[in-house]
Order: sequence, then C-alpha cells, then structure tokens
Amino acid sequence: MVTGEVSQSSAQCGHLIIGLGIGLACLSFGLAIRLGYAKRYFLVRGPAPFFGPANYHFVILVGAVFLVLGLIGLGRDVETRRHLFGYVFIPSLILAFIIGLWQPWWLKPRWIRQLQENHPDIYPFLREAAQEEVGTDRKKMEEWCSKMDTVESQNEWVAEVRKRLGMPDPRTTKGGEDE
Repeated sequence: MVTGEVSQSSAQCGHLIIGLGIGLACLSFGLAIRLGYAKRYFLVRGPAPFFGPANYHFVILVGAVFLVLGLIGLGRDVETRRHLFGYVFIPSLILAFIIGLWQPWWLKPRWIRQLQENHPDIYPFLREAAQEEVGTDRKKMEEWCSKMDTVESQNEWVAEVRKRLGMPDPRTTKGGEDE
C-alpha cells in the first residue's frame, strides 16, 4: 500500500512539474512575442506547415493550457483530478483551440497590429520583403527589429518597401482625381 501511495505521489508531482514547466516556458515565450521583444520570429524563413510565425499566437494559449494541466496535479485524490480534468482542462483546451483558430487581434503583437492597420494593402508582402532585406545578416536583423519599435520608423520602412516594389503610397497619392 505504501508503494502505491509513493508511486501515485511521484506521478502527481511529475505531472505538476512537467505541466507547470512547459506551461511557464510557453507562456513566457508567447508573452515575449506578444510584447514585441521577439520580432525576429517575423523573419523566419522556410515552410512551416504546422507551427510558424503565422501561428505563434498559439504559444500563449498552449502555455495557459499546460498551466491548467499542471495545476490539476494539485488535486488531492484521483477522483478530484479526474473531475478537474473533465470540467476544467477539456473546456480550456477547446477554448484555446477556438481562440487559436479565430486569431484575435489582442493576441497579436502591437507592432504587427500597427502594420496591418496602417498598411493593409501591402501588409501581405511585408514579411517577404523583410526576409529579403535582412537575409541572414545579424546586424541587419537587429536594425530591422529596431525599425519596428515606433510607428514612424515602421512607416518609413514601409515607404521604402513600397518604392522597391513599385507600389504607390496611398498617403501621398490624391484620391478621387483622374490622371
């Protein structure tokens, strides 16, 4: 009987440590991206069929779900943990999945929201343009990341990209006039 209790206790402790560890790691990384401290992810190249820059908003959600899973490990007995799993974890997993598919604006970093809102016509091309501009040069990457810190420098960079791509700047063209 003592061996079963020790085994159950160590399994409970393992679930707690693993759940909280993964949850805190994902939550920390996701918040770093959300707060704009990790702009480099925008420059990631190559195909990312499941998890890439377009899906990084999931990191915060996965972290929250793992935290819930780790906290379930605090349940005193198996029955309590089973109830918590069914009534707390499963709904939080479903909610995280729905929020992840919805991609709400509040999960996106402010600098990305600003680019999308201020330059909706060119936004789809900006990631590729940034990747081409920066390449693998670390210094260029740091310079580009600092350009994304303010709206003014973002606008300047987007104007440069527009010029390179031969796209008109809607802020300088006069609307409603025939040419």
